[in-house]
Amino acid sequence: MLRPLSAGSALLVLLASLALLLPTAGAAATPTGGTVSPLTPTARWTGGPFVASNPAGCVSTLDPSCDTFALTINPPASGNYTVDIVVSTAAPNDDDYDVYVYSPSGARAGSSTNGGTPPEKVTLDNPAAGTYTVQVQPWLVTPGATYSAVATLTTSTSVTGDTSSSLWSWDKNAAQASADVPLRVVMVGFKPGEVDESAVLGQVPASQRPGVLIPRADSGGGSCDNESPWVEGAATLLNHGRCYYEGTKPFLVPTEYRWKPKLIYAPDAFTDGLFAAMRANSATGEFSSRRLRNITFAKCNACGVSRKSS
Repeated sequence: MLRPLSAGSALLVLLASLALLLPTAGAAATPTGGTVSPLTPTARWTGGPFVASNPAGCVSTLDPSCDTFALTINPPASGNYTVDIVVSTAAPNDDDYDVYVYSPSGARAGSSTNGGTPPEKVTLDNPAAGTYTVQVQPWLVTPGATYSAVATLTTSTSVTGDTSSSLWSWDKNAAQASADVPLRVVMVGFKPGEVDESAVLGQVPASQRPGVLIPRADSGGGSCDNESPWVEGAATLLNHGRCYYEGTKPFLVPTEYRWKPKLIYAPDAFTDGLFAAMRANSATGEFSSRRLRNITFAKCNACGVSRKSS
């Protein structure tokens, strides 16, 4: 048996019918707001699920078919900074969102309306302090679509230089890189105690920088063509090194080796084999001139390691 509806029941039915005719509201962002600052540079939130797409656009920041998030920005005390807002889908799909950011005054501060799969990104350069509204529009989404979002404040480090010059404050004559390098000085044909080890190691500089192979004359120095008994003719890239000890230095590359020398003695078997190979591949006899002989022994005696043999 049917009963007539009471006035109260009729009102409930009417309200339910009106609710079906109203636009379906999207779920609010979770949480509804957050803050970014130099101490807490990141704020995260999620949104949805959306029951339908909204390609027409959000009517206002209060449009129930769009999500809103209240983003408070506390900028650093000084220096430049940015706030990046990135909206991504919660799972890999083709949902298409649009993002709009409004300043505390209500003016649009930025937007991202890329077509296709997110993420959508909005970058605010040095935004003023205050609470901004981030609005996410489900432009074309599947029913039940959700998203995740993150806002990140990034400060930039500024370098103040000498505005009157384009040069950095650095010593162009100093090595820009250096390394400790082991150096083994091998004594062939000698036994421990037969040489002054300190004198030999004293010939090794504490540090050394390689030079560019250029003839001395090309680097502003004079020619040493007539100063050497070893090579006839002009100084070449093969023999140029001797010239730099005449008072002119080569151009040095900015790498320095700090030598860590150690004297070691070759075993007799190595010495005998080396000398045998030298005899088999060398011609014996006197120097071509007495002058060359005297220079050779003078240089060897200066090192304190000369060993004359017949």
